[in-house]
Amino acid sequence: MLIRPIYACCGEEQKKAITEFVENVTMMEKEIVSEFPAGKPFFSGERPGFLDVVVGSASSLIKVIERLLGVKLVDQERTPLVHSWLVAFAELDVAKDTMPDMERYFVKAVEAREKLLALNTN
Repeated sequence: MLIRPIYACCGEEQKKAITEFVENVTMMEKEIVSEFPAGKPFFSGERPGFLDVVVGSASSLIKVIERLLGVKLVDQERTPLVHSWLVAFAELDVAKDTMPDMERYFVKAVEAREKLLALNTN
C-alpha cells in the first residue's frame, strides 16, 4: 500500500496514488473473503493475532491521511470487511491504549506534509 506518495504529493500524482491505494485495499478485501473466516472480526477469528497488529498499526495513519487530504481511502461500501476490521481493531482496549493521539498525530502530519511538499517544489 502506498502511503508516502499520497502524503507527499499533490495534483495528478496524488490522484494516481490515491487510486492505487484504493485498488490495493480492494484487492486486500477480495483476499480476506477468500482466505479468512467469514463473519469473524479479526484475521485469525474472534481474537486479534499478529497480522491484525501489523496491519492495524497503520489504521491511525490511514485516518490521518483521510482527514489531511479530505478523501476516503477505506469505506464501508467499497471495502466492508476491511472497514469493519479496522473499526474492530480500533475498539480494542490495547489499541486505544497504544495508538497515538489523533489530534497530535494530525498536527504532525500537516507539518511533515508541508515540509515534504516544499522539498518536492525545490
